Amino acid sequence: MSVGAGPQLAGISRREAIGLVLLLLFAAWLRIGAVLGTEVNEPIRGDALDYYQYAHNLREHGVYSRSAAGAVDGGLAPDAFRRPGYALFLLPWIEHPPTVGMLLRIGLLQAALGVAMVGLAWWLGRRLVGRTTGWAVGGLCAISPHLVNSAIWLLSEPLFALFTLLSLVLAFDGRSALAQGPRLFGAAAALGAAMLVRPTLDYLPLLLVPLVLLAQPRPRAWRTLAVLALGIATLMGPWWARNLVQLGQFDDRGLAVNTLWHGIYPDFLYQDQPESLGMPYKFDPEATTISQSTATVVDALVQRASADPARYLRWYLVGKPLSLVAWDEVRIGDAFILSVSSSPYFGQPVFLATHLVARVLHWPLMALALVGSLLAWRRRSPLVSPAQAAGLRVVGLLLLYVLAVHVAGAPYSRYSVPFRPELYLMACYAVAEAGAWLRRRRSRPAPAA
Repeated sequence: MSVGAGPQLAGISRREAIGLVLLLLFAAWLRIGAVLGTEVNEPIRGDALDYYQYAHNLREHGVYSRSAAGAVDGGLAPDAFRRPGYALFLLPWIEHPPTVGMLLRIGLLQAALGVAMVGLAWWLGRRLVGRTTGWAVGGLCAISPHLVNSAIWLLSEPLFALFTLLSLVLAFDGRSALAQGPRLFGAAAALGAAMLVRPTLDYLPLLLVPLVLLAQPRPRAWRTLAVLALGIATLMGPWWARNLVQLGQFDDRGLAVNTLWHGIYPDFLYQDQPESLGMPYKFDPEATTISQSTATVVDALVQRASADPARYLRWYLVGKPLSLVAWDEVRIGDAFILSVSSSPYFGQPVFLATHLVARVLHWPLMALALVGSLLAWRRRSPLVSPAQAAGLRVVGLLLLYVLAVHVAGAPYSRYSVPFRPELYLMACYAVAEAGAWLRRRRSRPAPAA
């Protein structure tokens, strides 16, 4: 599935450039078709309503608050429940009351982000493994119904996914274990931008510290860590400063508490009540007490797990990882986060065909992604150079980190969608390693008779 560690670093040929343009055009066609052809029932509710109100209040009143849009200035209380990156992205397009045109413009802009992400995924696969892997990863991202549909929701997934992938593209060029200078600063700034959109990656920099110290000589390692810290702080610093001045704290951990709380219900059910599927916390009479802090959530978890340890152990060790990377979104099903009354995936042949291919490949790819994340830690690989292997290890570490975060919290499958490019990369890398092993095996001379 790939070539060796040298030829893929050459420039892009004319044939490749034409192929990439065609791939991006196809990705754009799918995403624009989804935006134009999908009718979402109540598109601005839940998380989307929060983002809308943040952007509206910031634009109209200069206050970052999720209070009801239209409230007077004196009635707006600043908060930090959600990070501001996505609200800032929405800011130029917000209208009150919301209109169909507003949603269409935002959807088309998010479709463009999705197309850019396909190109970045192609480039990262090409750099870290080889040309064929780049095409496979780019193609899988292009047809993924979850990534296609991410353009239609007023949710932060496409922006978060783009910044996360951009950080990896800037960090690893396939020639050295980690980029240096302005490129490294750009990678750190992109990571900071991703953190400004969603807090999922907040603790990832702590994992990078020992990796850098182990991989580089000490003086250079400290310089690398300083550049990483500066790049992240450039994006996150103003947010921390604002919170400290207005709220007296660096961040609001309320969302983290909610995420931890929403994940304590096995199979997303409260006491196996079917009507509670996906939102068990709304049926829990102890919700107000449990959701007060991390400590109260942990206390409730310990008490309930003590009453049925086998079920909770199975939920945390098996159920949660499988739920996180599942195909179906638990509340709506299939590749939809919110309910829709129409979609190209309901009848258009190309959409149906790509949906079928993606769905058939989904679980094999998820399993192979785990295999690839482990194979990246081999001492030597004839398929990739040491520099490429270092990049693959960081991608694998990122995926394991995301898995750990959501096993601790709420493992809704929508939370894995922004990391589909990285999952596809590691899955395709595993296939490439298997292909290289088979070629080496076939090339061995037959034993003498």
